[in-house]
Amino acid sequence: MTEHLYFGPEAEIENAIEARRLNLENIRTLIVDDDFEMRRMIRESLERKGHEVVEAEEGGAGIEALESNGVHVILSDWKMKGMDGMEFISRARYKAPTAVIIMITSFSSIESAVEAMSLGADSYISKPFILGELYETIEKALKRKEEIIGWTDRLTGSFPHGIISEAKSMQRVFQLIEKVKDSEATILLQGESGTGKELVARAIHRSGKHRRYPMVALNCAALPENILESELFGHVRGAFTGAEKNKIGLFLEAENGILFLDEIGDMSIGLQGKLLRALQEREVRPVGSNKSFRFHTRVIAATHQDLKKLISNGLFREDLYFRLNVIPVRVPPLRERVDDIPLLASHFLKKYGGINHREFSHISEQGMQFLKQKPWKGNVRELENYMERTSILAEGPIVELEDFLMFEDDIDHIPASSIQQRLFEGNPRLEQIEKDYILKIYKESQGNKDEAAQILGISKRTLYRKITRYLPDEVDE
Repeated sequence: MTEHLYFGPEAEIENAIEARRLNLENIRTLIVDDDFEMRRMIRESLERKGHEVVEAEEGGAGIEALESNGVHVILSDWKMKGMDGMEFISRARYKAPTAVIIMITSFSSIESAVEAMSLGADSYISKPFILGELYETIEKALKRKEEIIGWTDRLTGSFPHGIISEAKSMQRVFQLIEKVKDSEATILLQGESGTGKELVARAIHRSGKHRRYPMVALNCAALPENILESELFGHVRGAFTGAEKNKIGLFLEAENGILFLDEIGDMSIGLQGKLLRALQEREVRPVGSNKSFRFHTRVIAATHQDLKKLISNGLFREDLYFRLNVIPVRVPPLRERVDDIPLLASHFLKKYGGINHREFSHISEQGMQFLKQKPWKGNVRELENYMERTSILAEGPIVELEDFLMFEDDIDHIPASSIQQRLFEGNPRLEQIEKDYILKIYKESQGNKDEAAQILGISKRTLYRKITRYLPDEVDE
């Protein structure tokens, strides 16, 4: 492959763009070790395996490297000058929560291994070692990480797109993914917040011809207009206060890959015009530059808003809408794929059970029925957060209905039928029967304390005391 060199004020941008065209996406590994020869040996061997390697000679430099590099694997020595390996690991775990961390040390002992693992290391290897052992340790650690938190993009089982669903509405989405994965046409993903629009975008990236190149995501609602413009198109040194060096915009950062623009409906009208021009001309001009750069990046946009309504209100450009909406994809809400709830809930329980070092066998039938009848206004994201909380608070090993009710703050979500069916199952304690019956009557009376107290045959003051105990959020002063 011919090496290209560029000169002039935009040389840094040109060279960086060319580098991205020539290189494929690899596993990025950080080596932290004050032994130069050790770093060199590991770096050269991993590069032959296709890794992209970043080096640091001590823990402080390693933390700085994590702040500027997205790292998949971290190899750290134990005994180093300055910040030692143990302190580095404890800090690196927060900086790179999804990375695999492996401690390397010549002071092999059970105690040091336990300490390293408790601080966040995923595995441990002692010097001297052969390179085959290191490869095997890395591969096993990556596989475990994949099983626990789904870190890698390798897909297994009956969900080839990495999206857990058997619903017919989602099968239509999967069919669209197969049809559009290799095209260059822009895609507009529409759906409520939390439905998994970014997952669909990543499935398109993963399964199509762009998979060997990066997918870069940007939330358009998270940044002010001037910062968003710089992020998208880049800037040259001196373009504005604080622009101390050239910056490649995300259109060029994702060269040959996919740029995912989330919450496109929140982009300002002024910037929408610049985005439209970029998409039409297939080129971008960095802020402060007189030169435009061609790009070969596919754009996928997403929004939870009704863009046609925004257009009618003068908040979104109709011409940009048509440019983005070449291939429209609607991602259905969770209420239209209720049969997926058991699959998703079980998946999230296993995922967060592993992260929180908890073991659960399954969710009870009554518990699952409760999950299936909840409205899930936040869709899959809300369900995931719900199951993460459950993995921390539930007793286990079976997740019961009571495990959900103990932090349920909406009386309308408590299933009266479930309460009646299990009122006397398993010889419950009297206190539990009282609680269940009061909740049942309180729900049926629609929160009317006078009516509920009359049905229960107790005073309003007694009912107030019971509600304060069982449903503190329902108490009104």
